[in-house]
Amino acid sequence: MGRLVRHLTGIGGLTRLLIVFTCLFAGLAIAMSQRIQASQTQVIAISGYNMEFAYTRTQVEIIKLQAALLQSRLGDGGEDEARLQLAILAGRLTTVPSSVGGIVFPEAEKAKRDLSESLKATARFLADPLSEAEALAASERLSADARAFTGLGALANTRQAGLVERAQERLQHDIAMLNLLLVHLVFVGLVLVALVIAERARFARAAETDSLTGLGNRLHLKNPAYLPAASASTAVAVIDVDRFKQVNDRWGHATGDDLLRLIADVLRREASGCDLTLRLGGDEFLIVAFGPEARARLDAGCAGIERGFLLETRRHGFSGVGLSIGIAEGAWDGPQGIDALIGRADMAMYGEKNRRCVEASASGEMRADAVMPSYRAPAPARGRLLSLLRAIVSRSSAADAPRRSARSHGSSVAPGAMSPGATETDLTIA
Repeated sequence: MGRLVRHLTGIGGLTRLLIVFTCLFAGLAIAMSQRIQASQTQVIAISGYNMEFAYTRTQVEIIKLQAALLQSRLGDGGEDEARLQLAILAGRLTTVPSSVGGIVFPEAEKAKRDLSESLKATARFLADPLSEAEALAASERLSADARAFTGLGALANTRQAGLVERAQERLQHDIAMLNLLLVHLVFVGLVLVALVIAERARFARAAETDSLTGLGNRLHLKNPAYLPAASASTAVAVIDVDRFKQVNDRWGHATGDDLLRLIADVLRREASGCDLTLRLGGDEFLIVAFGPEARARLDAGCAGIERGFLLETRRHGFSGVGLSIGIAEGAWDGPQGIDALIGRADMAMYGEKNRRCVEASASGEMRADAVMPSYRAPAPARGRLLSLLRAIVSRSSAADAPRRSARSHGSSVAPGAMSPGATETDLTIA
């Protein structure tokens, strides 16, 4: 039960309401079906017993007893037949119904009592013949009983037919209500199915969307709905934010998140001509273009991104932050093949980052606290590259000593308050 409650609290309010209505309609449908079964049983019970026949049969037995009594009075030896008919009628009297199902006949109780008294008088007459007047009175009583049971037969037929008709009307009403409940239940079920499908689609979109920037993530890159179905020219660009770690360290992660959202806005606006714009993770972004003009569209988008990013960062006080972009192109070879293109573009991006690092050092703008990218050069060239970078950092250490001293005493530089010498070029590392 606790797990069910947790599941219900984890879904939308409309879905919870529809689930409650579904349970309510289902409960009403079950109750209505049970009522229909009870009504059907009642109709069968009422229509299955012929009360008119029971009363008419009793009337016939009374008439037979009258005939036997008349025969005995005429001296034709009908006493034995009369006694037999008397016993048959006395036995039948115990089985004459006063009610069946919902039909109640108070008139039947009175008729049975009157007939019982008549049978007692008839039994005395057979045991000790009475006078002619008394015999005639007993016969008349039996005639009155016969007429009473004849009327009961007609009354039973009328009441039984009326009760069956009312029971059938109630049964039809219950069936109509059940059908209405089922229609509502089906409708609510369809709405629930639609909501479940929409929820699944929303969860799928959320799983493929970066929550911070609103761009797609790596899962988005694997969705066949956004990828070409056949072979196509493909161009990818990996974009890295230079000095992003320093932004987080100096101004806090909230400022870093603002910077990532700013970049995402620029990418959405400037790379609209490309097919995919994603955040790979951290401060790395990806742009993908498919088709015959893929490289041209990607180049145009990257140029617009560089211009737009420069303007936006300066406007928002991030004028010292820059971008490093690496581009690779090739034929589309399925979702697995694009990983190789991303790897090539990533290598090109870090090559560009290192090239700009060397240029910044040669112009005297290399900062001593620059963090080198985690670029892995091929094994033969790795040693020469590291030696070069150590020499660059060593030469720039003396010139940048005053800044390190200031930072060691807790000073910081806020967005928009960077020194005039801190241009985009000298902040293109890490």
